[in-house]
Amino acid sequence: MRTVPAHIPEALAASNVGTWQTGQSVHHYIVDEAAAALFGLDAAKAAEGFLLMNFLKAIHPGDRKLFRDRIGRSIEHGGLFVMEYRTTPRPNEVRWVLGRGRYERNPATGEMQGRGILIDITESKLDGHVDDRALFIAPDAGGSPLERAATLALEAREAIEKIEDRERLVLLRAIDPLLWALGRVLARHATGARD
Repeated sequence: MRTVPAHIPEALAASNVGTWQTGQSVHHYIVDEAAAALFGLDAAKAAEGFLLMNFLKAIHPGDRKLFRDRIGRSIEHGGLFVMEYRTTPRPNEVRWVLGRGRYERNPATGEMQGRGILIDITESKLDGHVDDRALFIAPDAGGSPLERAATLALEAREAIEKIEDRERLVLLRAIDPLLWALGRVLARHATGARD
């Protein structure tokens, strides 16, 4: 059974929704336990981060080139990144992932930074939506109200992470379910799934 970090509610951890953010560079990613599991990476090392190439190795060979192209464009130009792809965390295992995030330049350093969520949508794919793949990238911050809500929630979570006192945990417990719910709705929209 997975260990749930104190700031992630049980429901969020059970939903297979993970979070990521760039670390030392745009090619270094710090992820939570759920995100590490989707790529078969060591959960104990997730907080230290992994190089982008570690994630690329776990992406299904049929999706790897497209993923590399799209993530490269996002890293270079910034903006919203949304893509559905397969991972192979272990031999003979395939997971479907919906990744959503945003890359933007740090005004102080000029470095590109990113953050976002990863949602395991394997169950919806096994229910017959395998060909409804959402492979797209939106370079602008505009988008639908749903996309703007997800972006603002991600920004709020990042700001909350910087709070120094114990109120941070209370706020994280409040924002994580919102991110989970937004991720699920985005996944349904991307796959055309219905409740």
